[in-house]
Amino acid sequence: MNALKADKKAFTSVLDKIDTMNNKEQQEALNELKKANITSKKESISLDLRLALLNKDIDFLKKNIKSVDSQALSDRIVKLFIDEKEYASANEQLKFFANKALDKQAKQAEHDDKKQALTNKVNELKKAISDTQKQLDGKNTQLSDLHKQLDDLNKNDKSPDKGKHVDDKNKEIDNANKDKNKISDILKDQQDKEKEAQKAVDDFK
Repeated sequence: MNALKADKKAFTSVLDKIDTMNNKEQQEALNELKKANITSKKESISLDLRLALLNKDIDFLKKNIKSVDSQALSDRIVKLFIDEKEYASANEQLKFFANKALDKQAKQAEHDDKKQALTNKVNELKKAISDTQKQLDGKNTQLSDLHKQLDDLNKNDKSPDKGKHVDDKNKEIDNANKDKNKISDILKDQQDKEKEAQKAVDDFK
């Protein structure tokens, strides 16, 4: 503060010094500078950018990419963008302050994320297929039981309502078969989608 009051040109040196502090100290120093109200509008944005970085205020950083004033600050912002999976913003920031290592890191992280998303989709479909297969197995077991019950009625029902009992059981079997066909269709659709999703993973470069 004293340095700035004595020499306005010391702003960059003051920021360089603040950048070496830990996060809490940086926040305190930046807030003190803002309260003192001794910086120009451009310098004030530099303070806001650093505070936004510390607070992980992605929206503010995205809107003010062009106001970043140093390579060191740009690099820190790009690293945050990569951590937050804001790859388009990282690439945009790198246009103003190039850094080959960070550019490579951003591209690799984005590539890995895309492949992971594709792999996650395959795993989700495999889980859905497993669940649907269990439903189908359960329906097949139900149908097997219903057919046994029908056989039992045909052999052992001596009541005057035997015909109605047999008809009711046949209706149950028909309904169970309809359910089974619906589940089979869902299973086939899921299996087709899983093949497509797996191909997308295999083809991903």
